[in-house]
Amino acid sequence: MGFDKEKIKQIRNLMLLAAALVLCILYSGQIIDKAVLALSILSTFAAGIAIAFVFNIPMSFYERKVFSRAKSRRLKRMARPLSFFSALLTIAAVIAIVTVAVIPQFVRTLTELAYQIPQYLNKTINSLQWQFYKYPWITDNLQKIDFQRIDWSSLAERLMTFFSSGFGNVVTSTFDIAGKVVGGFINAIVAFIFGIYVLFQKEQLIRQSKLILNAYIPIRGYLWIRKTAMLLHKNFKSFITGQCLEACIIFILYLVVLSVLRIPYPMVISVFIAFMSLIPIVGAVIGAIISSLLVLIVSPVKAVIFLIAYVVVQQLEGNLIYPKVVGGTVGLPAIWVLAAVTAGSSLMGVLGMLTFIPLFATIYTLLRDDVYARNRKKKYNIR
Repeated sequence: MGFDKEKIKQIRNLMLLAAALVLCILYSGQIIDKAVLALSILSTFAAGIAIAFVFNIPMSFYERKVFSRAKSRRLKRMARPLSFFSALLTIAAVIAIVTVAVIPQFVRTLTELAYQIPQYLNKTINSLQWQFYKYPWITDNLQKIDFQRIDWSSLAERLMTFFSSGFGNVVTSTFDIAGKVVGGFINAIVAFIFGIYVLFQKEQLIRQSKLILNAYIPIRGYLWIRKTAMLLHKNFKSFITGQCLEACIIFILYLVVLSVLRIPYPMVISVFIAFMSLIPIVGAVIGAIISSLLVLIVSPVKAVIFLIAYVVVQQLEGNLIYPKVVGGTVGLPAIWVLAAVTAGSSLMGVLGMLTFIPLFATIYTLLRDDVYARNRKKKYNIR
């Protein structure tokens, strides 16, 4: 009984697959090490692509709305570099304005807190002393503790051993941290330069990607990948612009409200809440807790007023601002937003919270379209 060419080809492919699996099992340690190294290298270029994506939002605006409409041919030829430098100056100006406005106020706030925290602690200690005087059984129980039973010499020897052995570890850790900081700085520079190359050659890179996909993937798969990539680009761009616009509105709104109510540290609290609002769902809760504690140190009454104002502003933001600014940008239901934030925070922390929402929105849209398409093909439709 002979085998035709197709059977021989299938057997050969199975043998090659089995050999590859055996090699992977035998050299799994080396393969994992090389894979980790490859991922660390690719992460720098992935960061460069992310930088290019963020810079492309204001850069495309300047390129389409400003320099493309210029009458001078020279300006039109220089539209790309002029748009890039305009976007760079815009982002740098925003960072500089926030830095100049916030850092002096932040330093002043820390100075005031350094002065007020000891007073707050003294009040707490005086309150505790009054409680001890009011309830003498607390003092009686404390006096029953026999501090003489503690082996102070042994404790001192252990502390000396810990500090003597830990000094070398501290030095080693310091050098390791310094190396990681220098390496991270170099990777950031490489990522930024790579992002600039991507920005200046984005049309060519897109065209080359299309040619490669069209050459090696069937037309149906190529069209699906193209549709998914366009949907991802739309969702990420809409989410980033919507969140940034909402953060600016929240900053102005809280700054006005807190200044009118004479809440302490209005600038610092407004910037902090606006920054935390970039993190969906949980950011608002974290901003409220930390800001209320900051005000509580100064005045408990002001802290209560701040919490009431915070609830009112959050209701206004959640029912009016967010639906108008961000609500329709990604088209993801609230339950899936919560699922995206939970999954993203578990896998990648804060970065995962920000990236998983547009990612889930893309998956949700593709799945919804496919479900509707499959149901339309069936004779019996569920109502």
